[in-house]
Parts: sequence; structure tokens; C-alpha cells
Amino acid sequence: MAAAAKRMIGRFSPHLGECMALREGVWLPLALGFSEWTVETDVISILSFSKSGFYGYGR
Repeated sequence: MAAAAKRMIGRFSPHLGECMALREGVWLPLALGFSEWTVETDVISILSFSKSGFYGYGR
């Protein structure tokens, strides 16, 4: 299990905040070399986008 926190300066919409959190959540297991990991979110629009892959890291 791993955890991370990152302070972001600025004001963001809730949707953008979820996207940024998801981006950081995807980066962490990749940076740690995990070959299998799970992402959970309740934002449907993010789920539909994520199925196409994250910055070339499709699953």
C-alpha cells in the first residue's frame, strides 16, 4: 500500500480536482514500478476518459 499528497496552488473546479487527483494516483504506482493497480472514482466522465489510457499507459 502507498499514499501520496501534493499541494496545488490555485482554484480548481471539483471536476478538474478529481482529474488532477486521478493523474497523481496513476503516476504513483507507475513510479513505484507496480505492474498491477486499481483506481476507484465515482466521477463517470473520468471513468469514460480513463478507458482510453493515461498519457500512453493504456491498460
